[in-house]
Amino acid sequence: MEENLFFYIFGAQPNTQGKHDIAVKDEVLQGQEKVINFEPKTYDFPFVSLPMPMEQKIIIKQAGKEFTREKRDLKPEYYTLFIKISDNVSGKSVTKNIDFQAR
Repeated sequence: MEENLFFYIFGAQPNTQGKHDIAVKDEVLQGQEKVINFEPKTYDFPFVSLPMPMEQKIIIKQAGKEFTREKRDLKPEYYTLFIKISDNVSGKSVTKNIDFQAR
């Protein structure tokens, strides 16, 4: 299951070439435990389309040292999306938490 989050960053400052340098780091938490850790992303415009596949990467250990990796959708429980947005031009940053229930 993949969700998309769209938002506009008010107050982001462009550099001398008119481009923005915005870094976004996001992760999904269940309580204090990280259940999904997304790769950091950068944007050169303050309108952000943030693709968020709601699946966990699971490592299953087997006999010996063999293991398999699987991707599984989040269980239908409550989670928190944590987002840190950094404007690398102005040096300002903000963090936001969004509570949600997976379907």
